Formats: sequence, C-alpha cells, structure tokens
Amino acid sequence: MFKSKLPTAAESIPAMLKAWSSMSSRKSGTPTAFSISGEAVPNASVGSEHGLMPLICWHADSIYRFAMGGRSLGIKFRTAPKALTGFAVDLRHVEKPLSEVLCFVVEAIEDIYKNSPANALAKGAVDVQDLVHRFKAELQSAREMSLAAGTASPTEKPLAINP
Repeated sequence: MFKSKLPTAAESIPAMLKAWSSMSSRKSGTPTAFSISGEAVPNASVGSEHGLMPLICWHADSIYRFAMGGRSLGIKFRTAPKALTGFAVDLRHVEKPLSEVLCFVVEAIEDIYKNSPANALAKGAVDVQDLVHRFKAELQSAREMSLAAGTASPTEKPLAINP
C-alpha cells in the first residue's frame, strides 16, 4: 500500500519562514521584513539555517520552554562563524509533531516582528540586533557551561539548549 512521507520540520520551517517574511514585506511595502543594525536581511535568508532561522527557532524554543514547564522543542544549534548570527540551526532531529513546532515558530516570528524596534531606514521593517546579541550570549553561555561540565569538547559543533 502506498504511504506518503510526512513533511519534516527541516523541510517545512524554512519554506514557511521565507513565505512569512515575503508576505510581511509585501504588506508593508518594503523589500524585507528584518534588518540587523540597519542592514536589510533578504527574505530568503530569513528561512536559511545560516540566516535568521536560528534566531527565530531559538525564540520559539524559549517560548515553548516557558509554556511547557522547561521542556524543549529539541532544536539543535551549532557554531557557524560565517552564518548571519554566528550560529546555524539543525532541525533534522526534532521529534515533536510538526504542527506543534510550527505553532511555536509562527508565534516566535510574529512576536519578534511585533516587538522589535522599527528600522528607521526601511518603513515596515524591524531591527533584530538586540535579540541577536541575547541569542549569541545565551548560546555562548550554554557552550561554556557544557565545556566546564565536561559534556562537550571545544571542537564539538552541535549545541542544544535545554535538551
């Protein structure tokens, strides 16, 4: 019997984030919905594992941890010096139902867009520089705690926040 393969978080979330960003920028009449320090972030980068997707997934996981008593979505991050935020995200091993993960990712991107300061150079776009700084600080702190506890090596790339 034919069984179709269900879409995964790794397949669905990037496409959804790109579509959300494109729709938002079209509605506001700007070429992009987000910027970092005034520099526009292309809509295609919003859904990229090396673009804003790590930041959005980190925020989704933070909301999830708050709502679910400390449990995590199981999203993994790794250092990526050439990435927009300095980190990449790995969604291949997320075991939560896709609908649950998507709900929190949509909530995260909406929350970021509604609560980030407006970009003075591009009406309708918001600047996420402050959130990027908090994201980097939390992931770096988690990395240092893992190294201090002996649960990670300095060359180890994957990093999970409250797995």
